[in-house]
Amino acid sequence: MYARRIQTIKIVIFELICGQVPLLALVSWDKICLPKAAGRLNIMNLKLWNNAAILKLLWAIDQKKDS
Repeated sequence: MYARRIQTIKIVIFELICGQVPLLALVSWDKICLPKAAGRLNIMNLKLWNNAAILKLLWAIDQKKDS
């Protein structure tokens, strides 16, 4: 927690001095997608959701009986 605060302060100071925000991701996407119980944002990972939706459609096509 302390390291995160220092990193935030460094970014704010860098922005004030240079007038720009560094193009560095502060948190990885995998960590953002973790549940709120784990202290993250619980954002849905759309790549995984898309793969699951495709597999669900393929399963439905495979299980459909020809008439």
